[in-house]
Amino acid sequence: MTTPPHEDGSGGRRRSTGRRIAVAGSEMVTAAAGGFFAGRWLDAWARTGPWFMILGLVGGLGIGLYAAYRAATGDDG
Repeated sequence: MTTPPHEDGSGGRRRSTGRRIAVAGSEMVTAAAGGFFAGRWLDAWARTGPWFMILGLVGGLGIGLYAAYRAATGDDG
């Protein structure tokens, strides 16, 4: 009798790791893009040049890296 791939202990872990990597990457990209576009909107509203865009991008990257770390390590708390 053969066991399905998810019951042998290796296939399920690979899928779980792949999902964590995908979630981590998408959270990082989403946060960076959100910060970038929010900064562009603030720059257009306040006529400040690229400053809010730069701050939004850096802030979004920081938040995205933190979210990606939490998703990759499985730290939900």
